[in-house]
Amino acid sequence: MLSINRTLISFAAAFFIAVMLMPARCFAFDYAKITGSTATGAQITGYDTAIQVDVTDFGADPTGNKDSYKAIQSALYYAVDNASDTVQLKVVIPEGTYIINRPLKIYSNTWLYMKGATIVRNFNVGFMFRNALQNPSGGYDGERNIIIEGGCFDGNTNSASTPFSNVRLGHIKNLWINGVEFRDNYNGHLLEIGGAQNVTIENCTFHEYYGEKEKEAIQLDTMNNKEIFVHFEPFDDTSCDNVVIRNNKFYDLMRGFGSHSATVGVYYTNILISGNTFENITSTAMIMQNYKNCLVENNTMTNVGNGIDFKYMTPLEYSGYNAPVAGWEGIKDRINDNADTIIRKNTIDCNVTSYVPDPFGIQIYGRKLTGSYYFDYDYKVEGVKITDNTITTSGSAVILNDTGGIQVKSNTVKYDSSENYYKSDLIIVKNSTDTAVQSNKVSDGFQSGIYVGDTSSNVTVKDNTCTSSGASGIYVSINSSEVTVSGNIVKKAGSHGIKITKEAAADISENTVEESGGYGVIFTGGTGSAKKNTLVSNKKGGVYADSGVEVTVKENTLKNNGGYGIAAADNAKIRIGSNSYEGNSDGKLNASSGGTLSVDAPKKLAADGIYEDQVQLSWESVSEAEEYAVLRRLAGSEDDYETVAQVYSTSYVDAGLYSHTKYEYKVQGLVNAGETLHSGVNSDALEVRTKATVADCTTDLKPQVAYNGKAREQSFGVYCNGDRLVEDVDYKVKYYNNTAVGKATVIITGCGQFCGLKELTFDIVFSNQITDMSEKRNTVTSCAADIGSAYASDRYQVKVIGSNKFDSGDGNENIVVKGGQTYIQIMLEKVKQEKALKITSRHIRTVGGETFRGMWV
Repeated sequence: MLSINRTLISFAAAFFIAVMLMPARCFAFDYAKITGSTATGAQITGYDTAIQVDVTDFGADPTGNKDSYKAIQSALYYAVDNASDTVQLKVVIPEGTYIINRPLKIYSNTWLYMKGATIVRNFNVGFMFRNALQNPSGGYDGERNIIIEGGCFDGNTNSASTPFSNVRLGHIKNLWINGVEFRDNYNGHLLEIGGAQNVTIENCTFHEYYGEKEKEAIQLDTMNNKEIFVHFEPFDDTSCDNVVIRNNKFYDLMRGFGSHSATVGVYYTNILISGNTFENITSTAMIMQNYKNCLVENNTMTNVGNGIDFKYMTPLEYSGYNAPVAGWEGIKDRINDNADTIIRKNTIDCNVTSYVPDPFGIQIYGRKLTGSYYFDYDYKVEGVKITDNTITTSGSAVILNDTGGIQVKSNTVKYDSSENYYKSDLIIVKNSTDTAVQSNKVSDGFQSGIYVGDTSSNVTVKDNTCTSSGASGIYVSINSSEVTVSGNIVKKAGSHGIKITKEAAADISENTVEESGGYGVIFTGGTGSAKKNTLVSNKKGGVYADSGVEVTVKENTLKNNGGYGIAAADNAKIRIGSNSYEGNSDGKLNASSGGTLSVDAPKKLAADGIYEDQVQLSWESVSEAEEYAVLRRLAGSEDDYETVAQVYSTSYVDAGLYSHTKYEYKVQGLVNAGETLHSGVNSDALEVRTKATVADCTTDLKPQVAYNGKAREQSFGVYCNGDRLVEDVDYKVKYYNNTAVGKATVIITGCGQFCGLKELTFDIVFSNQITDMSEKRNTVTSCAADIGSAYASDRYQVKVIGSNKFDSGDGNENIVVKGGQTYIQIMLEKVKQEKALKITSRHIRTVGGETFRGMWV
């Protein structure tokens, strides 16, 4: 028995690789179903005639020296009696400055044309312009078909001003605001629209905001309560639908566009936000709360705190959302997670500001509430595509929190730390499912380029390029599962190329990781696999598994890395196979004390030859196995397997065995890591029984058989240890010299579970030699005497031979005679008639159904 002196570290046969046990993904979000907005905006048509009035005809002062409220309002009142769905009233405010001391009201079917005119608010409390709300029925039926074109609404704030909205319009349908300037506001909105359908706001300018409250220049509202939209009863939760915000300019503001309040279960729907510019926004360019069916495209945001904040619940416990006017009954049926929103081709430059210490380019935010003031529910956001955006940030670029079915694709992301910055990852996926982060270009960054964590699942990180991240290029953490990291290029990460940690599980495949400050791929507390990756020139090594980690590392190219190609820490378990190694500074493999490296189980373990005292084994080679250990125990034993050999080939002859004994074999590949030899996964067990030799068997072969002119064979039993063997299963029989009288030979050859040879002989003799009738008889008398004395079971065959052709038997007649005088008399009579010279006979006996014939005498 071979003694193995080097240390063999046993690798348990039940080695557990978490990624192998991951359930098949049963759900994949269909991003093709995300279509975004189809908004058309205002639809104001069908007039037969138009009436035009000029406010100066009513006494308005374009010099701004006196109050023009009454004159302008008189012109607007003209619509009450003269405008209709077929007659449009056009109110013209000529170029100039017009001071108003009270808020103005506009009515249905009115076109307010103000090109070149500025209306200046000359009072300190309340809004400066609103719709009249003639129809108090609610919904979208307050006013309709209103156009406001050109001019400027100047809030004209001073130290005595209180919060207000420059323009407030609600319960309205078909509203078009074009080319209007909104400026100078204090702690309110420049334009506030609630409960509106079919709205277009385009080519307008919004600027100059004062105050400390985070208010939007354009606010969309849901008509929920007087705190939100005072003087616009009824409050029936009418929201906004079919809204186009296009080609507007926002600058020097707290916020640009959006809504910071919503009603639970009520949504702003079918919103198009396109071609707008946002500059010097202290807080957020767009805040979209409870929006769905949206398209946000081709907007430019420069020097903003946050770019786009899209959310279905506020992070604040009791702020931003309102209870439904109709109450909570049936609310679950009204909540809809599907946002169906596209955010694409925007350019965002976000920075740290006094209001935003941790800026982001785009955030999609959901939140699960339990025991809250609101209805308990997981307010998750689903169905958003974020594509082809360019984001430069001093914080994060894209944040996903409690989301599902989000695609982040083909965005260009760059971290800017030239001034104040926030220490953050660039693309962040938290507590999210069914997410694809794909084909993005991510560069620089204080921390990781792409982060997946906080129990996220079914996340694909694919075909991204991450360059010069401050920490890891791609980082997967905190109980995240079913994460696939594939086809990415990671270069010059400050720490590790790809890091899996904190009980996360990820498959890492076909990535290229170069010049990382740490390892190319590292598992610290996580699990999974690293396959078909190219890891080159990483400072600390190729792949590293920290203590307690169990991973598979196969088919990787590990080249010119500092440290080892693959290394396992104490208590780490790495399954390796088909990796290639070149120029790694410390060598191919290493395992700290207690760490193990294992190759796959050998396949097709077989017994090519089984003999009385030895077994010839063979198996398929295993990638990266340098040697093999052959393990054996008695079949059915509960004892541990014993290592009986250590070989370099894929075959072994185990000799010195007991005959006719069952053994169980296993084989495992061995791999060297330093001075330690690590054992791989055991093959499936092979049960083998050594053979018994038939040379020791006994038989009941008869020593004599009678000659019958044919090849003689016997039916006999072969016995081993008291058991009768089965012919053609346990042994085969072959005869030699068994045709003529003499000594015949029988060769018994073992087969199946038996081996060896046994040679036996038996005699073939004449029948009368068996029965002592060996005297030759040449006369009729003697023959007749024998015949007369024959028993009923015996017979004689008599041959009458003519004299002239004795040898040929010409004229012969064979007479078979049984005992009895009648037959003898007949035979003798024939002899006399034929005048034969010779009569010959032979004895015939039937024994056990077989006929034996003696020699002719």
